[in-house]
Amino acid sequence: MKKETTNQDIEQKKSNRGRKPITYSKEDLERQPMLVLVCGETGVGKTYRNVTEIRHYMKDDASTGRKGRKVLAFDVNDDDYPMFPTVSPFHIKALTKVQARRIRPIAKSGQNMSIEEKREVVQRMVNQFKNGLLVLEDLDKYMVGAKGQTVVGLLTTNRHNGLDIMISHQSIAKITTTEWQNCTWLRLHHQVDDVSRYESRIPNYFLVRIATYIVDEQYNLANNAFADGSISKDEYKKRRSFFVYVDMRRLKIRGCSRDAFIRSCKKFIDTEDQRKIRMMLQERDHQDKPLYKNRSAATVKLITEYLRHHETGPNSPFAS
Repeated sequence: MKKETTNQDIEQKKSNRGRKPITYSKEDLERQPMLVLVCGETGVGKTYRNVTEIRHYMKDDASTGRKGRKVLAFDVNDDDYPMFPTVSPFHIKALTKVQARRIRPIAKSGQNMSIEEKREVVQRMVNQFKNGLLVLEDLDKYMVGAKGQTVVGLLTTNRHNGLDIMISHQSIAKITTTEWQNCTWLRLHHQVDDVSRYESRIPNYFLVRIATYIVDEQYNLANNAFADGSISKDEYKKRRSFFVYVDMRRLKIRGCSRDAFIRSCKKFIDTEDQRKIRMMLQERDHQDKPLYKNRSAATVKLITEYLRHHETGPNSPFAS
């Protein structure tokens, strides 16, 4: 018996008219989604670097067989991604082409979106955008309060169908415990918070702490060089935008020299890891002789162990 056509069927056909069918490759279905956290104060080049990351993400990589994928950014400041075409938050499902697009924070009325409307847009993006990268700038401006934290939880735990997310924060303090627990990569620029205050919420705290020492050293060197007139303003802006990547799954730091990594390990040991040094100085061999002659020998041994967390590699996790 022939099935009767309903008004709902007709409307569904109309909505799909002219739309390319969405197909998912084996790579799309099997790959693990990434949550990339970007942290840094205003003016250190977070958005500039995000654009570079987006371009990496959309490129095919013949050496690894990785296919470029589409990107959707919520341009909450309305001026971070003007180079990308604007789309409506009500047409997200129709986005199939590998291209970067943005959603502006403008409501149907033509007015700026309210905080609640911005949250609704983010929820729509998470629920409807598939097999691509979501870019969320300055999440702290509109994900405040209990409702905001609920949406952040949705972002970080309910990812599906190859959905990668890149979230920008202005300080370590704004990164939630849930975000830390689900973070794949951290891109760390200079920020002003004392990271040690949030040790309890950061998995593998030592790695993030060493990364902050690396970034802070380069930031301070840039400030000093500009203050004494040894570098130009353009060079100063470039150097103060220094950042490193922290691979939170493989426990690696990339983006700095071996020497810079060693200096930061030494600083971390001197300021926050003395308990481990004291324990090492108490270790004995089978003849009951100390394994380490002095504190310096124990420190060198510990730095050597930390060095396995340093690596060289592509300057973007999306180029890996």
